[in-house]
Amino acid sequence: MLTLTKKQLLEVVSGQSLADTQEKVSFAGVEYDSREIKGGDLFIALPGAKVDGHQFVRQAYDRGASLIMIKNKEALKDIPEKHRVVVVSDTLEAFKKLASWWRREINIPVLAVTGSAGKTTIKELAASIAVQKSRGVYSLKSHNSSIGLPYSICRMGREHNWAVLEIGISRPEEMLELSKLAAPTAAVISCVAPAHTESFGSLEEIARAKLDIRHGLLEGGDLILNRDDKVLMVEAGKLNLEAAKYFGYSGECDCRIISAGHNSLEKLSVSLEIHGEEIMADVSLPGKHNAVNIAAAVLGVKTIMPDISNEEIKQGLELFRAPYMRMNIRKLESGQVIVDDAYNANPASMLAALEYMKDLKSGGKKIGFVLGDMLELGSFAEDYHKQVASVAAGIRPEFIIACGEYARVFFERATTNGVPAFVVESPEAAGHTAKKLKFDVLLVKASRAVGLDRTVAVLTGE
Repeated sequence: MLTLTKKQLLEVVSGQSLADTQEKVSFAGVEYDSREIKGGDLFIALPGAKVDGHQFVRQAYDRGASLIMIKNKEALKDIPEKHRVVVVSDTLEAFKKLASWWRREINIPVLAVTGSAGKTTIKELAASIAVQKSRGVYSLKSHNSSIGLPYSICRMGREHNWAVLEIGISRPEEMLELSKLAAPTAAVISCVAPAHTESFGSLEEIARAKLDIRHGLLEGGDLILNRDDKVLMVEAGKLNLEAAKYFGYSGECDCRIISAGHNSLEKLSVSLEIHGEEIMADVSLPGKHNAVNIAAAVLGVKTIMPDISNEEIKQGLELFRAPYMRMNIRKLESGQVIVDDAYNANPASMLAALEYMKDLKSGGKKIGFVLGDMLELGSFAEDYHKQVASVAAGIRPEFIIACGEYARVFFERATTNGVPAFVVESPEAAGHTAKKLKFDVLLVKASRAVGLDRTVAVLTGE
């Protein structure tokens, strides 16, 4: 982790000290959430739309923060030891400056992962593979934003041999800054799909923004693209790319998917060809669409760690466990199964999850859906919800339970196709409704803000 003295920190962030003292003060570790402070950390008071970190400087101090970085000098009254304070003109910009400096101090291979869908899964897969070879660090949860990325970089340490960093953007201009901050050795673009479309005019604009990640690559770095993504490939073809690597089903891929299929409800069997050799693994990651994410992770790790063996790759894949609320298989005492995919949703990920459920139905399972809104689709929202609702109804599940602003769309499409449908007022109500219905496997999916994790909690009794 990042370790510096106060004097060094002042130099890096161009900060001001308000107390002259001969006492040496240093920190080891960075936090911006006062609840996560451990003794010896640097606490950075970040402003927010709802909460200002300056309101919690005393809490951070009481929890053992060694240094506290602030902008608002009013917060000084809450800190007894003024020599533990560093004042800057903008705490977020200082955080980025600190992370950028530290990234260049820690000269290890970095794999950056971005894309409209699948990036967290790829990041987690890549980390599971890379750790079979040596010790490294990766972005926790979805720390991929202008705050999350600097935080992830500051978790890197001299004891690490690699890092996997996730980058997410909600506006076109963000990628340039974040990619230069990450300074990756290699960068994966998972796919281009409708997500955050309220800030992007088209899929082509999304693709161009994702491709801006190349500007942050270190000299000689590798751009790794999904060859099966037509929009991405068209936009990439317009650029003067000296070289790129590819993953997908195409025969011209550096990491080619030979086959993918389920040998059980929760495991995907994949066969990949990379550098002329075959790797076969059973991965705890349901859904054939995840074969592409697996190929992306394998190629990404192989690019930054060329000496990793195929056996280590296989082991990493087979030890993988899906991130929380991302296609998690939850088995109930009744024998019924919940597919908990409530962390996020956009049209592409919705359709992929529905395809998985369609395969289960073809295998004789009675399936049901609890579906909610896909957010941040702007003026395209109504059309995308109609598209997804039509596909969901066309699969003809036992029922569809809908929650959110676009619940009526799911209800209308379901009833038109003769599928029993229910509109509920809350995620909890969705859970109680599902309890009364018959199913073998139930998909629960929506954007995170809809709160369908509360539906899962009702069903599992948590």
